[in-house]
Parts: sequence; C-alpha cells; structure tokens
Amino acid sequence: LLDAFAPAFHVLVFGDDASLWRAALDDARTLRAQGVAVRLLAVRDDDATPEGADAVLRDPGLHAHATWGALPAAVYVLRPDQHVCARWKVGGTTRVANAID
Repeated sequence: LLDAFAPAFHVLVFGDDASLWRAALDDARTLRAQGVAVRLLAVRDDDATPEGADAVLRDPGLHAHATWGALPAAVYVLRPDQHVCARWKVGGTTRVANAID
C-alpha cells in the first residue's frame, strides 16, 4: 500500500460516508490551492469511485480496514514521510485542513 504513495500528504477515507468524503475533498482542494501537495484516497469495499478521488483502493474483504484498525467512516492523514499525523476512527468533526495546518 505505502509503495503507491507519492511525496505528499495522503488522506485515506475509509468507507462510503458521502458527507465525510465531501468534507475531505473540500479540504484537499483548499490545501492544494494554498500549494500543499495532498492526495485523496478512497478505501472502499465496493466498486464506486467518489468524485475527486486521486486513487481508489479496493478492499472487498476489508483487509486494509482491519490492518489499519479502521472502521467505515475513518480518516487517516499521512505526512509525506508516510507517518500518520492524524486519524479519527468514526466520522467526527475534525477537518483534514486542521490536521495538516
């Protein structure tokens, strides 16, 4: 999984929560406009491709979910050096922009 990452912040959104995805997408767009390199990745157990996804990691058996300890509606933010700098496991009101700023 980590071999696919480029030198940028990576936001992994687990599951199919549309409002959580929209908030992450809005934050990614705002950060990009400020010159911050951000990639938005959907980790999903279905075949859908959310609007604005830089990549979709298919996880039909939920193995990636289990490995990361992520329930649906979890968000992980990785720094460019691939260390986790923020995570929230179930929804929450934390915004990606706050985690990266």
